[in-house]
Amino acid sequence: LHIDRRVSLNRALEHRAELRSARSVLVDSILELRNARNQKLPTFDLFGNYFLRGLGGTGQPVGNPPQVSRFSGSYNDALDILTSGDFYSFVVGFRLEVPLANRAAEARLGRSESERRRAMHGLQEAATEVALDVEEAVGNVDSAFQRVAAAHLAKELADENLDQERRRFELGVVTTTDVLNF
Repeated sequence: LHIDRRVSLNRALEHRAELRSARSVLVDSILELRNARNQKLPTFDLFGNYFLRGLGGTGQPVGNPPQVSRFSGSYNDALDILTSGDFYSFVVGFRLEVPLANRAAEARLGRSESERRRAMHGLQEAATEVALDVEEAVGNVDSAFQRVAAAHLAKELADENLDQERRRFELGVVTTTDVLNF
């Protein structure tokens, strides 16, 4: 029996759980690194809001001297005011942020780069461990087959020696006890 070490190693590198886990950690660290790099870039936000208001309700005295609110009315009145478009507001704006000395983002970037290197080292270490495991397993299988072949040869030689000892017994050179001991 011959075991192809390269095929066994490739299968192990593809299917071993610790390598899949290490690859996942590496992908996460690369994404975190990209995010940290983006945090150092300027940001430009454009935003807008549009509001329609429907005002209504029962008149309540307000102020001193008490006055009745001009927005008195029922819920249906509020819906009518809402659809009239008389009470609306809108906001449009933009925000530009330029990080000048963003120490927190620089620290996050350095930490992310370090984490990516650690994850890469972890993946390489896991691959080395898997390769060693495969080599050890293949070596153990080869050794076991050699032991089986050696045991088979030893059995054949022992059978041949037993046949010779029986012949010697038949010739009267040895006793029954010698044959049994042999």
